[in-house]
Amino acid sequence: MLRGLVLLAAVLAWAAALFLVHRQYGASAPSSEALANPLVLDAVFDDRAPAIRRWTIYLNPKKLAGPEEQSTAFLNQNLAETWLREHEREQRLAENAGALPGEIAVGRMRTEIVRPGPERAEVNTTMEIDLPVGLSPSLMQIFGSCRWECTQRLTRLGGLQDVTSLFRIGMGVELAGRAVREGEALHVNLALTRNGEKLAAEKGIFPLQGTGTPQVDLSPFTYRPDLNVGDTWEIGMLDLTSASGKPAFVATQARVVKDTATHYQGRIVGVYEVVAEHDRMRYTAYYSPDGNVLKEHWKLRDFLDLTLILEEEPAAAPKP
Repeated sequence: MLRGLVLLAAVLAWAAALFLVHRQYGASAPSSEALANPLVLDAVFDDRAPAIRRWTIYLNPKKLAGPEEQSTAFLNQNLAETWLREHEREQRLAENAGALPGEIAVGRMRTEIVRPGPERAEVNTTMEIDLPVGLSPSLMQIFGSCRWECTQRLTRLGGLQDVTSLFRIGMGVELAGRAVREGEALHVNLALTRNGEKLAAEKGIFPLQGTGTPQVDLSPFTYRPDLNVGDTWEIGMLDLTSASGKPAFVATQARVVKDTATHYQGRIVGVYEVVAEHDRMRYTAYYSPDGNVLKEHWKLRDFLDLTLILEEEPAAAPKP
């Protein structure tokens, strides 16, 4: 009985933490156009695209408890006020970087494109979130930090070839994903384990067309030069961290809403505002005129809001 409760708690913690890094989608499948869309592949092999991107992740701790419990997100009101006073400097730094009022830094994400040759590329992404100490004892707080690692291998003529993904939270819970391309199909395996013991496993086969490459990152946005207001596109996203425990291949619709300005790293910069939506997920990106995403806001159902801000202007990837 006790062992079953522990395993159940581990699975619940895994699901809650997966929500934190944002990936729970509905059943909307990509169109044939999205399956053959070259946008992701073109972004990886574009000589102007940044080789390394580093992001700081922000959230408002008072919103962790959800819309109906914002005033009780902390253990009590006195603790909340004390905690906020102690972290005024962190809030000022976050706002200066471009975060929303009340947000503080809680994690980082790093993506690197390695191109060993003109026709091959490897994309390595790591993301880590550590929630602030002092909040109410929710599942996410109890089970500590979250870490996601992903490696994609691609070829210019063949698109995505394989993916390895590993998501870790506390209590030794891990979700490992592996996807391999065979012809015009992507074969995906997921395994959920705790301290090396397998709790669940799922498989999936998803169609691909030509060099069509899904987005495997946690964000639907890629390097996109030459944007114009009114542009729209659809991207297929491969989800290897779904809280459902099953791999998913879903569609995300994006559109350039307007030419505007935003606060970024202590200054006001001109940007294109791009919105991507799927189900009750909404992602907003602020693109520089040269095609780099400077800032993103993720609104994940009614559960969590995150802001990601690029730490510095990226340099173009070196030619192999």
